Formats: sequence, structure tokens, C-alpha cells
Amino acid sequence: MAKADTRVEQLFNSFVLKSGGELVSSLLAKDPQRPPNADYYFRDRNIIGELKCLQVDSLGSSYAAKLQALVDDWMRRDLLRVYGRASISLPQLHPICQREWMSLLERSMQNRFVDHANKQIKGTKRILNAHEAKGLLFVTSDGNTSLQPYDVLYFLDRTLKKKKPDGSPLYSNIRGVVYFTLSSPGYHQAVSMPILFWLGIPCDPNDNEMKTFMNYLETHWFSFIREVKGQAVLRMIDQRIRLQDIKIS
Repeated sequence: MAKADTRVEQLFNSFVLKSGGELVSSLLAKDPQRPPNADYYFRDRNIIGELKCLQVDSLGSSYAAKLQALVDDWMRRDLLRVYGRASISLPQLHPICQREWMSLLERSMQNRFVDHANKQIKGTKRILNAHEAKGLLFVTSDGNTSLQPYDVLYFLDRTLKKKKPDGSPLYSNIRGVVYFTLSSPGYHQAVSMPILFWLGIPCDPNDNEMKTFMNYLETHWFSFIREVKGQAVLRMIDQRIRLQDIKIS
């Protein structure tokens, strides 16, 4: 998955620095042969972070065509009825459609996204001699509207739960994921303002250190956004607003 030098990344870099983190690029020698590395190092928490932006072309040029072919096939099989440019959402689909869409997503995203991040974090542990560090994957949508918030989180949760034959995590270097919005805010029919959300999920529900760190970052994130925007922002804190009902466009 390509990493463009976007405003989102620039803003997030500033946020990390203000929150006590470091840019890994500033810690490494400028070596063109240097292997791919993660983005951030929170030294006092022993956490290495990697930011991935879901951009317009993140899924590859053939993804949209393959998804459209799936939709056409679902309609032929009477599993779905859509008209015009109506959007589809994963939780609203027939279970057969959900499985087939997730299969397509896994082929399109797993190697480009989670697998790459896992390798970057693993490599950075070795480079920084921080072998016990935990990896944290930050994900944001930056122009990609083909995947809605619930779909993204569902995919990440499903993928990070995968196991090796011996029962250990397939992506053992990623111990938590944060999914947040910035350049592509969410919308809900019950509210008139765009919604920003920050959802932190540890891979181990009992990992209180990761939970505490995610909560710390969330508090600082919204303070940072208020400072950047110069105004208050609407956060997704109303329990009546479900993630599957929020759309980005």
C-alpha cells in the first residue's frame, strides 16, 4: 500500500511528537538500502506505531471492477437488490455476500496492508533493538469511500485474529489497532455535523497497558484536533450512534 506524503500524515506526525512519540525516520541513518520501517516510536511506552492511510487506489485498480462483478452476480442469484448508485454495507448483506466480499477484501488488502505493517514493525524492533516492543497499527481513511467505517473495522478485527498452525497470532507484531477519521469524517442521519471518531482495540482484551495507552492518545488526539481546527469537534461518544450507521463520503 503506497504511503503518500499527505496532509493527514503530516498532521499525525505533529500529533505523535506532541504526545511524546518520535518519528522513526529521525532515529535512523539516511540509507537508501534501509529496509522498510514503521513510522513511530513511543519510547517510554515501548510501543512502535505504523500509520496506514486508506486512499482512493489503496485496494488496487482492479478491486472496483471485481466488486461490481460480485454485486452483479449477487443480483443474478437474488441475494441482493440495488438500484442506481445505491451504496452497500457489509452488515446489511446476506451472509453469503458477506463471506464473498470479505474473501475479495482479504485478497486485495491483507498483503498490501496488515502483512506489510507487521513486517515494518518487526523490522523496526530489530533496528531499534526494541525486541519487546508492542506494535500499534493506526488506520485512517483518506479519500477512500469504497470501504465504510464498520467494514474497515470488521476486516481488521477478523484479520488480526488469524492464527498460525501452532495457535500463535499470525500477525504477532501488531498488538493493537486504532481506527480514526480526519480528512474523511463520518456522517449520521441523526446529526447535522460531521463526526470524528477514534476507536482503539487491543488484540488481547486483557492488555491493560495497551488500553491505557490508547485512551491516553485518544484524549490528546481530540485536544490536538480542537487546537488545529480552532473549534470544537463532534466526537462519536453517543452510544445511540452505531458505527455501522456512520457513512463516509
